[in-house]
Amino acid sequence: MKKITLTLALVIPLFANSNVVSSINSNQHSAISSQVTNISIINSVNDNKNTIIMVLKEINSEIKDSLVNSLTKQLVNHFNEIKVNLKNLRENKPFIEYVSIQLNESYKQNISLQEQLDETQKLRKEQLVYIAKLENENKKMEYAQILKSAKQALLRYDSNQYQKIFEQYQNNKRLQQDIKNLANSHYLRAMDYHTNIKYQNGLVQIKEAVRFDNTNDVYYNLYGYLLSELGDHDKAIKYYDKSLKIQIDKYGKNDLSLAVNYNNLGSVWDKKGEYEKSIFYYEKALEILYQYDKNNIDIAKTLVNAAQVGEKFGEYNEAMQLYYGALQIINKVGDPYSDAVLRSNIAGFLSTMGKYDEALEQNKMALNNLIELLGENNPTVAQNYITMGTILLHKGDSTQAINYYNKALKIQLLAYGKQHFKVGETYSSIATALANIGEYNESIYYYKKSLTIVKMTLGDKHLYLGTLYNNLGYSVSSIGDYDNALKYYQKALNILIPIFTEKHKDVASTYTNIGAIYKGKGEYNEALKYFNKDLNITLSVLGEEHPETATSYNNIGTVLEKKLEYDKTLKYYRKALKIRLKALGKNHPDTARSYNAIGGTLQNIGNYTESMEYHKIALDIFLKTIGENHPYTAETYNNIGALYYRTKDYLNSIEYLEKAISIYSKFLPENHPTLKVMHGNLQESKKYIKK
Repeated sequence: MKKITLTLALVIPLFANSNVVSSINSNQHSAISSQVTNISIINSVNDNKNTIIMVLKEINSEIKDSLVNSLTKQLVNHFNEIKVNLKNLRENKPFIEYVSIQLNESYKQNISLQEQLDETQKLRKEQLVYIAKLENENKKMEYAQILKSAKQALLRYDSNQYQKIFEQYQNNKRLQQDIKNLANSHYLRAMDYHTNIKYQNGLVQIKEAVRFDNTNDVYYNLYGYLLSELGDHDKAIKYYDKSLKIQIDKYGKNDLSLAVNYNNLGSVWDKKGEYEKSIFYYEKALEILYQYDKNNIDIAKTLVNAAQVGEKFGEYNEAMQLYYGALQIINKVGDPYSDAVLRSNIAGFLSTMGKYDEALEQNKMALNNLIELLGENNPTVAQNYITMGTILLHKGDSTQAINYYNKALKIQLLAYGKQHFKVGETYSSIATALANIGEYNESIYYYKKSLTIVKMTLGDKHLYLGTLYNNLGYSVSSIGDYDNALKYYQKALNILIPIFTEKHKDVASTYTNIGAIYKGKGEYNEALKYFNKDLNITLSVLGEEHPETATSYNNIGTVLEKKLEYDKTLKYYRKALKIRLKALGKNHPDTARSYNAIGGTLQNIGNYTESMEYHKIALDIFLKTIGENHPYTAETYNNIGALYYRTKDYLNSIEYLEKAISIYSKFLPENHPTLKVMHGNLQESKKYIKK
């Protein structure tokens, strides 16, 4: 049978299973089609037969009874079958038109009315399935209401209205696709800015992407990431949560895509200093990842993130297990790039633990692999050089550290240009190394270069600026400019407190720096006030047994020592030593510094024998962990030399003082105040030898 062509692509038929009608001649059909719109439809299904007879007689009084009977029978059967209440159709003009179309098509195609109705019924079913599919696909779209209107028009047999509405839907859908394409275009621009660390520009673009398409979880995820990088952690959490909600609605609670969001939430809570929440989200990510593949690179990355939080918590053994667990997975997967990056992370951790030689070994392995994979002028290689420089800085070799920082800077300038955040970071690292060797004016110059770039790329409220102002304040205070140093520290607080509130370790560190200023000015009570602020925050954030809590106790001890309150001093120094022994172990440079501090106080109260024991323990640890050529080792030689001077053992005093001067001369300029004091002490000892 020839396929029926209707004025509407897919028309809803009313009838099914009709009886065959006898053929209608042209005159009869013409009469029906011309007058069918005058039908007045009936009050009750029970009156179908009489009503339809009356209707058809009204159409044309000349229609033969046989035709009337035949049509009546077919129509009554159809009405009864679908249980239509004809009362509802009384004034439905589209329905009248629909009946006319069916009769007209039956005549034009030279087929029975039943065949016509059956074919239209088939099309109706297809159309209803199609509409249902569209409604399901678009139930959350702006044009879902249009589909609903189209369906209602079809159910009213209003083909013309349906056609208009469906065209509107198609136009809207095309428009929506154009809008989605526009949103994606903004997203791709945002990603490009993100790659080039131009987060402010990226934020402008991702806002537009979300404005045009607020149903895309990927857009919200990037929005959250950019906000986090710009230091707006609370808003970042809000957008990560939006992304997460969309993902759960789309894919369920255990889809792999959720792990990315949980990881990002873990990261932002880490930045806020809320480590327990951070670990909670990393564990959620791992819970999902382990369901799919236990040897997955994403599992390794999440383990590294959790390890870094554990490191901040002072949970060093757990952190080490997580790092090496990640390394084991990467080795199974066989990803040399990820292996190199992870080894560089492990190197940084080992450096924190005071295991500098192991750290350097791991980082050199990483560096060789990265150069082989990426070539020498790759930004990832530059990042490894920075890690190398930082390990050397901790080891006390600031000059070598500067060499590595400059290597990194050369690569970054080629890769990024002069005005890039990474370049600014490296200037800051160089400044820190210069401050360590007493080149404070040059250090200030590099910190200010870094400050200019960071402000330009990240704005003037970014978290990293808080770090820069703190470091700049230290260098400025080291040249005796305490007032300007305090101004920089206050700028740091103005950035940090709105981001974190007061209870954060970075805020605590700034209070420590302010305390050090007042200590340098001889205002010891004011210094104690700020050191105690630091201690209270550190205790609340990190707890009693964290190494940073030990540092807080130690700082208070230094002020009490200046106030000649030696009993209280020893109490705080011993608290610090107890924590460091438990958290870091005996063979750690910070533990050695505690032994040195206690030895110095015992020396001040005349307990020379016990003082010598503590200084010798410190020296032994320093020689094991950081070697001979380190400022801490030089400081200990100086302390022992001074102790020998006090006990009138001038030959040993000279030996140790000369060792101290020899080491310090490698790191400090000749006119440095520390070297001047040591030379003075040496000359005093030599005077007594001459006598």
